[in-house]
Amino acid sequence: MIGILMLNTRFPRLPGDIGNQHSFAEPPLYARVDDASVSAVVSDKKIDGALLDQCIQSALELQSSGATVIGTSCGFLANVQHDIQQCLNVPFISSSLLLVPIIRTMFGHNVRIGVLTFDAAKLGPSHFNGELNSHISIHGLDQSGPWYQCIAGNHEQMDEGLAGIDAMDVAARCIQAHPDTKVLLIECTNLSPWKNQMRTRFGLPVFDLVDALEWVNKAL
Repeated sequence: MIGILMLNTRFPRLPGDIGNQHSFAEPPLYARVDDASVSAVVSDKKIDGALLDQCIQSALELQSSGATVIGTSCGFLANVQHDIQQCLNVPFISSSLLLVPIIRTMFGHNVRIGVLTFDAAKLGPSHFNGELNSHISIHGLDQSGPWYQCIAGNHEQMDEGLAGIDAMDVAARCIQAHPDTKVLLIECTNLSPWKNQMRTRFGLPVFDLVDALEWVNKAL
């Protein structure tokens, strides 16, 4: 069974988002981390010790409740992957960014990977575990756009059509800036609802954390 560490947010979790139970073949277990706001987690620095302890405790609760693989709702937690994983007895995947070495093994070490994120300015080397180099381009939501504003402001309602326009725009800008992009990697789980549209429109493989967790869950 899949378990998910959730940020404490109220913005819409659309179908395809890791926070929507219908995004999975079977409903996962969820554990909300009380102090894990967007502003506390989306940072170029590691979360503070108190919040890390909360994440670990919530992960342990998921494990005790029967989760056999655990993920998170925010890829920025990649820089505490080891801290949380070492406390668990089940596989833990903090972020789709952990797929970078696998993608390079499959497509070639110099493959151009476009990483799609919420805030490009704050996603940095500490989140890539030594894998960030010139063959990775990072692109974030337009900070003036409605989907970014909804997530940042933690608004309860959002027009799905407008959110989709913002999400597809991230991928379009990535490919426009780097036409040699061969793979799209969705770091921000709030962009996953449009991964199939991205695959169709741009003709590229698109990886995200939802699919990775399903893969590991099936292996178990």
